[in-house]
Amino acid sequence: MHTYAFFTYGYHLYSTFEHLFLKERGTDYREMIIHHIATLCLIFGMLMTNMLGVGTLIAWYHDLTDVFVQLSRVFNCTDRKVLAPISVVILWFTWVFTHNIILPLNIYHVFTYMDHPSKEVLPLCHIQGVFLCCLEVLHIYWIYMITGIIAKVVTTGEQNDSINDVKKQHT
Repeated sequence: MHTYAFFTYGYHLYSTFEHLFLKERGTDYREMIIHHIATLCLIFGMLMTNMLGVGTLIAWYHDLTDVFVQLSRVFNCTDRKVLAPISVVILWFTWVFTHNIILPLNIYHVFTYMDHPSKEVLPLCHIQGVFLCCLEVLHIYWIYMITGIIAKVVTTGEQNDSINDVKKQHT
């Protein structure tokens, strides 16, 4: 679990650097900065408090849905556009289950039932809970946006990534 946690931390550290300095700013720039900071703090706190079990499980949920986020974007940018709506629907279901059902249950567990290693790290565990709540607010916002994309495809047939639209940010 330590290896997975450190690889995850390295990946998110690079993603934060890339988002701040290398990528063009999309319409979700601010939300992604909040997400990256909260994620880095969560992974660091997970390592410092030795809460690897719940921490790696939460990281794995996020990694699972990232597969469908990237597939949706790839299919939307290629001539395989028919696969984009399918991957977005799979994304929607995995997102709702992992981010909007399982994650809140984990947050509740961290705040109520978790056996903490010692009283010294208890305040850090509660700070971790606050960062988890911050991520949950972002997840609710993003599922709203993903639902809007699906509704737009169903009603108009138009397929675009309005969540991470670089062109829209510059207009």
